[in-house]
Amino acid sequence: MTKDPFMAGSSRVPLSLRSNVAPFMALDVLASATRRAREGQDIVHLEIGEPGAPPPRRVREAAIAALDGRKIGYTEALGRPELRARIARHYRDTHGVIVPPERIAVTTGSSGGFALAFLALFDPGARVAIAAPGYPAYRNILEAFGIETVTIETPRDSAMSFMRTGMGVTIPQGWVVVQRQRQERRLEQGLEG
Repeated sequence: MTKDPFMAGSSRVPLSLRSNVAPFMALDVLASATRRAREGQDIVHLEIGEPGAPPPRRVREAAIAALDGRKIGYTEALGRPELRARIARHYRDTHGVIVPPERIAVTTGSSGGFALAFLALFDPGARVAIAAPGYPAYRNILEAFGIETVTIETPRDSAMSFMRTGMGVTIPQGWVVVQRQRQERRLEQGLEG
């Protein structure tokens, strides 16, 4: 049996230090739950935040129309201009926020968006504070890019925010804090608690 040259420990293809990242446990839980479902167990999937319902009718119809005999190809790197304009309009109409379409990047998911943002913002060796509890993928992605993460535990009554005054948490100068935007928006709107 031949040893796989791409496996860790092989002398033929060494792995980078960036490959030494903790697994994203939600995907391990998904694999276990999927295996159990295949074995006949009744599983309710809550592990990765996927929608439990099928796509809306309008989305299905649009997908069928897009695939109906037309050539499929790559889009522009930041996404189709008409989609970016529609997303900008959604933010204006729904949230009252003006975001120029040129500042919108369409990604294949939030992790792709995090990766783009983190690559644009941080160089290897940077230190980034992460609120805990928080989204585990932040740490995994940042550490894969050679960025040191520092966990800052947040009190339960803080809505997971340590940006409020009077919390006794000091952010050293030059640090960047990654935290979940939803909680910050709730605080700005006075909906905490």
